[in-house]
Amino acid sequence: MYRIIYRPTSESELSVKLPADFINKEIEVIAFDVIEKSEPTKPIQTEEERRADIKNWMDGLPKFDMSNFKFDRNEANDYE
Repeated sequence: MYRIIYRPTSESELSVKLPADFINKEIEVIAFDVIEKSEPTKPIQTEEERRADIKNWMDGLPKFDMSNFKFDRNEANDYE
């Protein structure tokens, strides 16, 4: 794969030179405008920060007491 972000300043700079290892290969070229972000991006979280965020989110969920729950497979598959 070859990727480059390029800003041509004139019509003559619209040609893109590719590395020699693309010779005799079928290639696909996709060109689109890169949208510049006006907002600063959020920094990547560390694993510890991500786990803390998940724990905080889960702590906010309602708590259910499942200690007396009994699963009855026959009742669950009863099609009456």
